[in-house]
Amino acid sequence: MRLMRADLHSFELYRYEKADSGYVGTAIEKRFAGKFSAAVKPVSDSLSAELYGERVRNMIQLTVLKDKAMLLFSNGDGFRDENGRQYRIISIAEYSSHILVTGELEGA
Repeated sequence: MRLMRADLHSFELYRYEKADSGYVGTAIEKRFAGKFSAAVKPVSDSLSAELYGERVRNMIQLTVLKDKAMLLFSNGDGFRDENGRQYRIISIAEYSSHILVTGELEGA
């Protein structure tokens, strides 16, 4: 699968990890994991609409080429786009040539 360079946008991947809060219990820290490029499109298929309902309006789907993906994505991680919007990864589908990552806008 080939993607046009004009369609690629840059993103920053973050991992959410539990750490000692220094007081009582644990706190969740956000740690930078790396940068990646992906093609972006809104989530608009009927299956996602059935699963997520009204939340679909706040979701995007990223297409990341496997040969360019040096990072390992996992559910619950987050990423930030060029405009500073934060997304939480809710779905990952791996294919032979690319990875589809679905993210939901945080705080929406």
